[in-house]
Amino acid sequence: MAHDSGQTMAAVDPEWLRGLVLRAGSVLEQASQRRHELRVDHKGRVDLVTEIDLEIQELLVTELKRNSGTDCIVAEEGDRPETGECERVWYVDPVDGTTNFVHGYPFSAVSVARWVGGEPEVGIVYAPLLDELFFARAGRGATLERPGAGQPPRAIQASSCASLDDALLATGFPYHRGKTARLNLAICAHALDRVRGIRRAGSAALDICHVALGRLDGYWEMGLAPWDFAAAALIAREAGAVVSDFRGTPELLEARRIVAAAPRLHGELIGLLQRAHARPDLDVLGAAPDAALPLHGLLPGEC
Repeated sequence: MAHDSGQTMAAVDPEWLRGLVLRAGSVLEQASQRRHELRVDHKGRVDLVTEIDLEIQELLVTELKRNSGTDCIVAEEGDRPETGECERVWYVDPVDGTTNFVHGYPFSAVSVARWVGGEPEVGIVYAPLLDELFFARAGRGATLERPGAGQPPRAIQASSCASLDDALLATGFPYHRGKTARLNLAICAHALDRVRGIRRAGSAALDICHVALGRLDGYWEMGLAPWDFAAAALIAREAGAVVSDFRGTPELLEARRIVAAAPRLHGELIGLLQRAHARPDLDVLGAAPDAALPLHGLLPGEC
């Protein structure tokens, strides 16, 4: 599939996009076998980038430029153009979950999406180490494919969970570990007082896709950039989940704070987040111990 570099790709060929992301995922999967040999640099104290991030991004951006003409491309690693005048924008995260990848934890993914006029048009998230490829086009539903196992795409749907009491949630923590991280700990405390459990897998794209799949009932995170969620948000919405900012509004690109949840749970999760913001100092789990605690056996009051 080739396009005049002066033209804009009017419609995305899903097979072309799938093939491109499979190629990128193959690079990630092969690199996982030699991850101890890879160069790892620091963008921040705990914000990592590897040579594989850069290699996959170069592959994706080169092919997108070749095939999408005048579309704007915003990628995690490197320069980012101003998109205010761009009608069509690609959001590229070459490796969502780089820290996981560096440590051999298999929750990392390639994420690519195109948004048109500020709305998502197509999104794909591929986790090669899990053999899971999520895909969606606006208005056409969302699917999960297992290409390594030869399993074709199947339609997916968010869960029917309607109460925090029955919910399994996920969150993530930002790389800057100041007030935002402290606030998220307060939110976790509010949530733990109600929910069945909270998971922290380390890939925003996969967490949101797992809400789409019904593995998770809800997810929230702060400090996100558009490439973190641009593809997964469409996948979740097309699977019936509700994706919004913390106010409950659907405009996402400037939100930085994202919620994805089963449709019957979304309102209650938004309420929990708003209560935690209103009273971040509220100790919902009870008073803190007033003395040192033992390192072995049950804690006082446990049975």
